[in-house]
Amino acid sequence: MLADIHCHLDEFSKPEDQIKNAEKMGVCLILTNSVDLKSMRKNMEISEKFRSVKCAFGIHPNEIIKMTNDEILSTITFIEKNISLCSAIGETGLDFKYANERQKAQQKSIFARHIEIAKNAKMPIIVHSRMAREDCLKILEKYEARKVVLHWFVSCENLLKKAISLGYYISIGPSVLFEKHVQEFAKLVPVESVLFETDAPVEYNGKKSEPAWIKDVATKVAEISGLSYGEICHIAKKNLEKLF
Repeated sequence: MLADIHCHLDEFSKPEDQIKNAEKMGVCLILTNSVDLKSMRKNMEISEKFRSVKCAFGIHPNEIIKMTNDEILSTITFIEKNISLCSAIGETGLDFKYANERQKAQQKSIFARHIEIAKNAKMPIIVHSRMAREDCLKILEKYEARKVVLHWFVSCENLLKKAISLGYYISIGPSVLFEKHVQEFAKLVPVESVLFETDAPVEYNGKKSEPAWIKDVATKVAEISGLSYGEICHIAKKNLEKLF
């Protein structure tokens, strides 16, 4: 069983096309992640229409720095009130690329809130950690996060070992098809900790990704790991069953 654990179907004009393409490629589960209230509502609608789609509710750290305190509070309240309509919390986390010190502190506070929501609901949490990977791991450990998926987590070996020791999953995306350093990183990730993602519709080589690409990602990871395609699919299925 293959799954796209992190994409954004709400950003496609006709998501039904991407869903059908993915199903043809053997992708049985698509977790469409949210970044704000608007995307939560849209992803919720999509997941209600398609059996293979589940949605995640969360506030992206870059959206947090654009929002007022009242907007953040109302969005968190929406998540808590509608928690039964989603299957995971995400995407959430930290992104220090554009944040000043005050905004970084605010991101940390809201991230912690997301962790508590995920724990209380016994749901997976999908974590964004650009230029803040060590900080993310510290907060996840501090708040005893469970069922953690580290999205687009290409890090140094020490941080990877820390994440694995905490029982977190590493989601590998289409960059493994094109970038040598990502391929080298993938060699270090135990297959028992691997999940797959596209972050669609992120572009690679000028082409928008979509969940159907998961088959190619899985094939590449199997090659890197010295496994057959069937073996990596079996392992991915077991990992998903543990996560959900």
